[in-house]
Amino acid sequence: MQKYRIEFIDEVKDEYNDNVDIQVHYNSSKYIATFFTLKNIEYIMQQYSISGECNNGSYFWASNSVIVQSLKHACLESVIGSLIETDEFFDVFEKIS
Repeated sequence: MQKYRIEFIDEVKDEYNDNVDIQVHYNSSKYIATFFTLKNIEYIMQQYSISGECNNGSYFWASNSVIVQSLKHACLESVIGSLIETDEFFDVFEKIS
C-alpha cells in the first residue's frame, strides 16, 4: 500500500454543515477535492434561492467533490483511504501542480 499525506486547507467550523478543501500528497503529486456535508449542500441551495444563483437554487454542482456524513477528521481520513483502496481516488481528486 502506498503512503499518502492529507492536508486540510480550511478550518471546519461545523462538522455537519460545512465544506472543506483537502489536498492529498500521493505518488509524489498533489491532488485536491472538496468535501461537503449533505446539510451544507441544502444550506447552499437555500442561499442560492435567495441570491438567484443556480437557477434560483434549483440545482447545485461542484467539480471534484464528495458528499460525506460529517467533516470529522476520522471520517474524512477513512473516506480518502477507501477511495485510494478502491481506485476511485483519481476519479474524485484533481491533480494540481
